[in-house]
Amino acid sequence: MTDSVREKPRLRETDWRLLRRLFPYARQNSRLLAIALVMLIPLSLSDAIQPILVGQAISLIRGEPTMDFLQERTLEQGLNLLVGLLLVTILVQLSLNGVQNF
Repeated sequence: MTDSVREKPRLRETDWRLLRRLFPYARQNSRLLAIALVMLIPLSLSDAIQPILVGQAISLIRGEPTMDFLQERTLEQGLNLLVGLLLVTILVQLSLNGVQNF
């Protein structure tokens, strides 16, 4: 038999063991890790808001009920506001992704 067949099987490491092995590296870069975790909140919010804004725009065009802040506006004003908000969420997402991946 070859040496590779005679070798003892390696013990499988659990997720907790692997996580404990990674802690020293996380401590070395704790500041960057904290910044990345804090940036996840606005990234997730901007990501979640985008489909809502598109849905509100569709509802506004079809004449269906929309959110309160849109009901007092004309179609043009409502669409301009939604497009502006969508643009802001996209810019926030792009800028924070760029900083986070840098």
